[in-house]
Amino acid sequence: MMTDLLPSTQFCVSSLPKKERFSIWRESISCIFQVEPTEKTLDQGFEASIDGYMYGQLFFARTKSKQQIWNRTALEIANDGMDHFMFQIFGNGDMRFEQSNDRKRIGLNGIIIFDLSREVSSVTENFLNISLVIPRDLLEPHLLHPDDHHMRILSLDEPMAQLLYDHISSLNTIIKDMTISQASETNPASIALAAAAMNASPVGESHSAGTPSLAQSIMAKRAIENNLDNSELTPDMLSRMVGISRSKLYSIFEREGGVGAYVKERRLRKAMAMLLRAEASSGSIMEIAYGLGFRNNSTFSRAFKQRYGQTPRDIRQSKSHANYDAMIPASLDRRYESWLKDLSI
Repeated sequence: MMTDLLPSTQFCVSSLPKKERFSIWRESISCIFQVEPTEKTLDQGFEASIDGYMYGQLFFARTKSKQQIWNRTALEIANDGMDHFMFQIFGNGDMRFEQSNDRKRIGLNGIIIFDLSREVSSVTENFLNISLVIPRDLLEPHLLHPDDHHMRILSLDEPMAQLLYDHISSLNTIIKDMTISQASETNPASIALAAAAMNASPVGESHSAGTPSLAQSIMAKRAIENNLDNSELTPDMLSRMVGISRSKLYSIFEREGGVGAYVKERRLRKAMAMLLRAEASSGSIMEIAYGLGFRNNSTFSRAFKQRYGQTPRDIRQSKSHANYDAMIPASLDRRYESWLKDLSI
């Protein structure tokens, strides 16, 4: 029956006045990226569209637009709370970005992986791309090195990458005719293929017997999440909680800048989420600071501004998002924005 088909949405700016198209697109897509036009973008006559599908527990989208600059900043990450992996292939056009002072390009030659909990800046030409978004909690348990994949390009020379590419391409062809029950049956296959492609190629240095296991890494991060309110949280305490040595604990968080840096980052991200809540139960700024293990309000405010470029008070008092919402015509189908956020729930 038609009612059994996957929920779908189409956001398209082509029916809007040309002068308004980019600004409205920019506000809508800000649910995941901040975008800016290049010199060519507006001269060409701006166009943008997203066909989105709630693919079971995953999200699938086909996006077409003009040349532009894309950014996902620390402020954006903390604001939207998305913690997903996004796999993207290009039907035409390409994307350019820098990583570790190395310029890279992805076009028709592979799959690009975004870790949406990490910052990124890129530039696209006029393009059509296809995206498969998988929540971290569904994919991470299957990964050998879950923190090592941000902005990885999977080459189609790798058989597992080719399989994943073909799978995403096939979904693009048939997804409009898929039912909800079919999505629930194929979701595990999509997740398994994504994990297999990510695990197939070695990432970084080889791991010796002394390297912490995935289970130990997950346990350490879970212990931190459960103790963010403890101002006395130390590496020694965490080592005892998880049952590993300090050296193993430090190796888990080496890529994050150390144990202390990771704890501070998690506290600040949780503080941002609390500050953005409208309900009074979120507490005062001072209560939030103390409740997240900061010893005093001034230390919290300095750390917060250094991380996000705004003070906690600035965030709480900001009402700018309401002004943008008012300018987007009600006739536009924006459900893809909430669907992306719902994956985080």
